[in-house]
Amino acid sequence: MIVGQYFFGLFSSNHPTQLDMGKVFEGIRPKLDNTISRFLDFTFTWEEVRRAVFDMYPTNAPGSDGLPAIFFQKYWDSICLSVVEACLCILNEGASVQEMNYMVISLIPKIKNPMRISDYRPISLCNVIYKIIAKAITNRFRHALGGVISETQCALVLGRLISENTIIGFECLHRLKCRKRKKGSMAIKLDMSKAYDRVEWVFLESMMRTLSFSEKWISLIMRRSLQLDPAGSKMRTLLHVYANASGQVINFNKSAMCVSPSYSASVDDIIWHYEENGQFSVKSSYWIGRGLMNNEGSSNPGPMISWWQSFWKTRIPIKIKIFVWKACHDWISTMVNIACRGVQTNGLSGACKSSNETTLHSLWECDKLKHIRGEWWHGRNPLRSNHSNFFDLVCDISCLVSSEEIELFYVLVWRIWFCRNSKLHGCQIYKVKDVVRWSEEFIADFRSKEKSNRRGDVRSNVFITCWKPLEDGAYKANCDAVVERMGNCVGIGTVIRDSTSAVLASCSQIMEVNFSISVAKLVAIWKCLLFCIDCGLTPCVIESYEASMVKWINDGDRRNSDCGIILSDISAMISNLHGVTVRHVQKRFNNTAQALVKNALGISEDALWMEEYPDCISKEVEADKPG
Repeated sequence: MIVGQYFFGLFSSNHPTQLDMGKVFEGIRPKLDNTISRFLDFTFTWEEVRRAVFDMYPTNAPGSDGLPAIFFQKYWDSICLSVVEACLCILNEGASVQEMNYMVISLIPKIKNPMRISDYRPISLCNVIYKIIAKAITNRFRHALGGVISETQCALVLGRLISENTIIGFECLHRLKCRKRKKGSMAIKLDMSKAYDRVEWVFLESMMRTLSFSEKWISLIMRRSLQLDPAGSKMRTLLHVYANASGQVINFNKSAMCVSPSYSASVDDIIWHYEENGQFSVKSSYWIGRGLMNNEGSSNPGPMISWWQSFWKTRIPIKIKIFVWKACHDWISTMVNIACRGVQTNGLSGACKSSNETTLHSLWECDKLKHIRGEWWHGRNPLRSNHSNFFDLVCDISCLVSSEEIELFYVLVWRIWFCRNSKLHGCQIYKVKDVVRWSEEFIADFRSKEKSNRRGDVRSNVFITCWKPLEDGAYKANCDAVVERMGNCVGIGTVIRDSTSAVLASCSQIMEVNFSISVAKLVAIWKCLLFCIDCGLTPCVIESYEASMVKWINDGDRRNSDCGIILSDISAMISNLHGVTVRHVQKRFNNTAQALVKNALGISEDALWMEEYPDCISKEVEADKPG
């Protein structure tokens, strides 16, 4: 009862007067373009409904029907006709949504020990059909935002930062604090209580009409039983209210009179420092767990790690590597392993019928493989006979034979397992005595093709060995950085050339900092961009061989990592310049910048050259010239 009364009072109208409404809209002028207005009035289509369905988060809380959005997305081919028909009937024909406009309100506590109803945040769990309709309207409404939102509006607008207004506010407060004139000033912070929930429908209708929205669109929005998606930040930017006409109430519990400090502290974020982007990943946590297991199981896991690293470098097909890896971990489907998984079997080997079929037995110790063991191991020192498992055998053999012979052994056991499966499943039966000969021919053929491919790669790349200028007359800048751990410094090199390959400017910079490799590479791009601007050499293309850094910049990523601030600065600078891009280049095309980096590590202060270059890069500059 108490909860019901609270929300009844919250969502009830304050019945604003026409006088209040008139004062609010005195300074507002029509802003919506006629083209956008006509676009909003177009008939909703099948594709807009489908897009709305797949734009929704799949597993958000379902409504009273118990079906989340993922149900509609997964079975879209089966239910699309009825869903689209229902949505278009409401959007285009004005059908009522009363039957589906029932929702569950969940109260989420905003503080640890809530004592009042206002300490809870109400979350409406709407019917998914209702959400689809709201999402379709929101997606179309986005096209109108550019004409009705002020250029100074920063909060809740894509591509703008709410912190920009914070900075302006702090600057104003700092000026008030430092002002020495006789006439003083003060600042008051006001918080609007339940600002979004208290917006008056009549205020919203009058606002849209004043902004020159069409009557058809206003009629669609003003169906009081169909509000736009409350999670859509786009719609909130329109619902700004500045007077009693909007139904706003000041929340004095959150209001204050304050003076800004002379500095602002950055907001702390939780980051996962095992990944460069600061985001948690299952892959990194897996390797952390593996590392902990290795440390617990052995006082010195280094040799084992080294062995596996050498194993993955062997020159055999990847499918054979994976098979041997699984066999070393006893993960192949031998009869013993199948029995351990609950399958009814006696666990005996299908070949000899006398011993349990373990991985070691099926690939090496079975009596039926005696001929293979004798033929392949003939003439070598005898192996010990008490191997505990297949991995123990592999380690023993790898210590006694060459790298080429161990590769043949891997192919041999893979072929043995292939023949075993063929016999077990009633396929072609292969002769055991032919296994060694087949394995030798296979590995020889594989190595021959591998050498042929390598020669082909060399021939295909022989003519692409130098840096290439841009053809459209723009400037090209190459940059690089290296971290010198012993001296706690970072060396940065930058070279700028024109379309004729002439060096216009170059520099070597030294920084006494202890950056990570990622931060150093990004700082190099940032310094290169500043250098181009200072020299007036724009538009330009900046090249770096760090593909991940270039991707972060071009994707507009703001990752929670030590690179985040630098990424933001680079993106902001590029957005304010015309024709400046950052792209990836292969390392061999960045030799001149790398030479400048080496030069930077040998100097005590920054060095800059205009329309010339130092002798240390003469060789690279000449090599990069076409022809």
